[in-house]
Amino acid sequence: MEMILIGIIMAFCIAFPVACIYAIAKTVKDGKERRRQQKQDKTAGIKRFSNLEHVEGLDVAEKSPCTVLLGPSALTISCTGKEYTLPLRRVIYIDFFTDAETIRYLQSSMAKGIVGGALFGTSGAVIGAAPKTKVVREATGHAVIGYVDASGKEKMIILRDQRANSYMCEYMVGELKSCTHTTVEKVKL
Repeated sequence: MEMILIGIIMAFCIAFPVACIYAIAKTVKDGKERRRQQKQDKTAGIKRFSNLEHVEGLDVAEKSPCTVLLGPSALTISCTGKEYTLPLRRVIYIDFFTDAETIRYLQSSMAKGIVGGALFGTSGAVIGAAPKTKVVREATGHAVIGYVDASGKEKMIILRDQRANSYMCEYMVGELKSCTHTTVEKVKL
């Protein structure tokens, strides 16, 4: 029995450092690859936007993860194995909006209860352990891209941030607006 326990401990002592070294090596390799890709993109005038998901306008399911490449002359959206290319000259409007959500939840701390109990007795423990209301604001950005398709019809694509508070859509819309020249049509009523 002791031999089995010693064998398990030795296996763990060998496997854990090997797993850590592998994870570190993979992280370094991925970082080098990402930096190399960023350098190539900068040279080619390409900007990448990831952590987006499809909402509407493409022939893919809603909430499909998307990657957007903004090149000098076209916007390329890759979703679930499909690639959509939109020439920038066909973009007629770009907009950004945010859905804001406030989440309230109760947070209780056992450590505060123990400290309160040690300092002030039972009443201190009760007050220290009382749950506190915590408020978190989550903002999810949406990018709306209006364009004229090949047949001359106006259409739109809506993408949103996969994670709240990531602001990737806002960044993408800002970059897209600087690359396109949309005009506002004034209508008198």
